[in-house]
Amino acid sequence: MDSKYFFPLSQFRRRHLRHVASAAVTQYIDDVGVKSGYMHKVDRVAIENLNSAFTRLRIGSWDGSFFNLLSEQRSPLAGVLYWTIDPFYLLEDERLRVEIVGASASDIINVYVDEFFKE
Repeated sequence: MDSKYFFPLSQFRRRHLRHVASAAVTQYIDDVGVKSGYMHKVDRVAIENLNSAFTRLRIGSWDGSFFNLLSEQRSPLAGVLYWTIDPFYLLEDERLRVEIVGASASDIINVYVDEFFKE
């Protein structure tokens, strides 16, 4: 097995990002970027909107100029947890981006991220 794809459990972290929609426009929830010289293996991203259903949920990576779509769910329901099925990698200067289309103002959106990181 190639050691560059081996991530020890000591480098695991679980994060919770909470976002309150400011208006009924497309919401972009960006995670912190991957530091120079690092790589992240994202095992799971889970998203829920506590207040209302929305039009579309998109999960991907963002490098500052291009959104790489990795997963999409149309017409997600309120209060239901949606998650990615396959793990994916983020390289340096990329960041996880969650795009919510059709959220209402004051919607509370929770994003849960399980990932490993490696230098």
